[in-house]
Amino acid sequence: MRYRLKDIFPGRRPQAPVLEISRDTYLSVLAATAVLPPLDRIVHKDGQDGAVRGLGVPLREGATKDDLSSPLERGVYALSTIDQKTVLKLRVVSKEEAGFDPEAVAENASRLGIAEETAAKIRATWSLLQVTVESYDPRTYPALDFFLQVAARAALLTQGVVADPLAHRYLDPATFPTATGPDRPFHVTDHVSIGSRRKDAGTSVYTQGLLKFSRPEIEITGLSDASVGTAALFLTSLASTVMEGKSLDPGDRLIDSEEGLQVAVGGLDRGQWDGVPCLELIPVRTGGLGAALDKWRSDHVTD
Repeated sequence: MRYRLKDIFPGRRPQAPVLEISRDTYLSVLAATAVLPPLDRIVHKDGQDGAVRGLGVPLREGATKDDLSSPLERGVYALSTIDQKTVLKLRVVSKEEAGFDPEAVAENASRLGIAEETAAKIRATWSLLQVTVESYDPRTYPALDFFLQVAARAALLTQGVVADPLAHRYLDPATFPTATGPDRPFHVTDHVSIGSRRKDAGTSVYTQGLLKFSRPEIEITGLSDASVGTAALFLTSLASTVMEGKSLDPGDRLIDSEEGLQVAVGGLDRGQWDGVPCLELIPVRTGGLGAALDKWRSDHVTD
């Protein structure tokens, strides 16, 4: 009998989620060991030996409990939190089947901001473990934590790296994810990165990863070199606000100042944003971009 996820982990969403997780959201573990760990070392109902507390089962015909303690193999597995409010799918494929070329990524490590040690792990990739979200706790943040913990645990056990395609980065499980607590249920930098691109008219700074939450990315263009760092800090703060559930719409005003910023439709650079929804932050007054960011920094950032 071939099981379906909803048959094993029904998952319940009794109310609208705090923050939507897009169906396109996924993380890929680039496993660097030929033999993969068993499922019960990744998730275990008691969190045994460092496993993430959760439940898991292979989704293949003829699977038994013995498969939980056998090395993962090509196929699909289901994982859930203990309360079954969050359900993940884990798909195991070879790098060839996935069409992933480790060397091509490692050769561009410097341009992609990848450390040498991380690039070496990427070169050693044997297989990919792709983690997707099938259903999730309506509080959202516990689901995000489980999602990250599972990917990081799998990467740690396979001496691998977590690839986060929508945030355009590769993460070492030794430093990912950031520990959370009741006072801070998520860390925006675990989910969203800040990219930059130099152009003739100035540098563009933009978010990468808000698409995971069905929200448009946000960019600021035409920045002077002196404003790039502040713009990156501001977008990180703004992305955190979005992850708390706030929506941004064209016409909204940001920064309490006469020289503030206004939200506008973005993505004018089709070479970068084609097919990706994007909002742009523009100065309320001509020439006021640097002044607005300086005002925000003086009010909110302690150097």
